[in-house]
Amino acid sequence: MSATLSYLRRVYRNVSLVGTAVRHMWRANRFDRFPTAENLLISLWFDYAFYRLVLPEKTVYQFLDSRVLLLEENVARRRRKERKRRLEGYLLDGLRSERIRLVVVDFLESPSPENYPPVLEVIWGAWRMPGMDNDLTAAGDSPVKENLLNAKTYIIAVHLCLELDGKEEEFESLSRRLPDLRSFIRVKFGVDKLPGRLGEFTGYSYKRIIKEKHSPKKGQLRMPFRQIVAHPEIFGEAISGRAQEILEEHFG
Repeated sequence: MSATLSYLRRVYRNVSLVGTAVRHMWRANRFDRFPTAENLLISLWFDYAFYRLVLPEKTVYQFLDSRVLLLEENVARRRRKERKRRLEGYLLDGLRSERIRLVVVDFLESPSPENYPPVLEVIWGAWRMPGMDNDLTAAGDSPVKENLLNAKTYIIAVHLCLELDGKEEEFESLSRRLPDLRSFIRVKFGVDKLPGRLGEFTGYSYKRIIKEKHSPKKGQLRMPFRQIVAHPEIFGEAISGRAQEILEEHFG
């Protein structure tokens, strides 16, 4: 009897996996049936969900590598509908920008495909002016790179800096004094131009957010931490290293 139950459980598990895979494949083809910007992102999310189901050992960046090649092929196919080729071309331009690529990665790793609106908003900038972000990121100068970083990234970097210096208790006070905060960032990180939204994050603490296990705000921390990791030339090796440790500990 136990052997029969064990067999039935395996059969049920396999049938469930096949059913899940079929659903993901069907939804991943949504864009081909209804080519809109929204459906392009939703299809990409389900495409990654299917990819992760079949190849769990692969990373999201390996997935994007394969999809960039596919997008390039689709855009080059003259027989493909013009609307599809145009939208796929805009997405391809966006993925070549480090800033936009990080936003897309956060979206793909989010729990729902309905989280696409912020992604659509940031990609529209590249869609309206294709190539602009590529020129910026290709320049390689730190003033250009710092313009691609968001306000939350700088706030978290300050928090990590004081944490590493054993002065974390000073962060809450400093984060509420905007002029002093701006001065600290300029001096510590050598940044001339700061994001205009810096004032929106006065009193912000990544630690409070990271403790909220089921809060959607926690997922929004991935991008700023990844930006800190990606730019040790701005934040320093120690701060970038600490950001990497937090990513691995809390986001796998």
